[in-house]
Amino acid sequence: MTVYSNRMFTLRDTNRTRLALELLVVVIGILMALGLDRLNQDRVDRQIEQAYFAQLIDDLESDVVLLDSAIGQANKHADAALRVLAVIEDGSGIVADKQAFAWDVNYSGYIAFFYPTDFSYRDLTSTGNMDLIRDTDLKRSIVGYYENIEYSEQWYEAWIDQAWKRLNPTLQNLLHPDDWRVIEASLSRGNSWMPDDSVDDLLDIERVIDSIRNSVPAQNMFVSVVVASREAQNLFGKHKMQAEALLAELNTANDPKV
Repeated sequence: MTVYSNRMFTLRDTNRTRLALELLVVVIGILMALGLDRLNQDRVDRQIEQAYFAQLIDDLESDVVLLDSAIGQANKHADAALRVLAVIEDGSGIVADKQAFAWDVNYSGYIAFFYPTDFSYRDLTSTGNMDLIRDTDLKRSIVGYYENIEYSEQWYEAWIDQAWKRLNPTLQNLLHPDDWRVIEASLSRGNSWMPDDSVDDLLDIERVIDSIRNSVPAQNMFVSVVVASREAQNLFGKHKMQAEALLAELNTANDPKV
């Protein structure tokens, strides 16, 4: 009886050991599978992260080009308005280039704008994939850049109000219809009714100068264009600096050697 009992205990212990080993093998296998899945997911996440970096770099490089253009356009608008004011203040009524003067009057009524290339950023925020970017400082820089631009767009309406919405309608009501028609067409090319070299014949330059000189509101609007355009230049310059700084961060993050 004692020998039989010992054998039973031995078999029972053996079975327990075998079951424990089998369970351990199963647990190890599950943990390994989970680990491999995690590694695979991490690798996929890193690939997605790098793809976003590359897309953001393309977007920002495009922004830098657009900002350079916007800065140049804002400078041209300010210079055009300043030239008109100089002619008005001169008082002689003599303009060497009537076509250039007509162009300046018309061009002063426009404002330069900048809208970012934000396809990748909008995709990051709408899909929740912003969480895939591990570097919190870089993530903060990305969000900060686009939020600053979005915030600054509130100034666009003020600039539009100072220029296009106010100056052009004022000039249209102030100037003789024939003169305004010539000025309005001066930015276009290929007008069937007004060849490029016909401004001298069609525009009564003295009448235009007198009309603007006798209208303080019109002169103030030209001054407002200068102020708004300089503000735009300054703002676009800040955006460009921020875009270039973010580009440097992204290029570093996207460098496989780092």
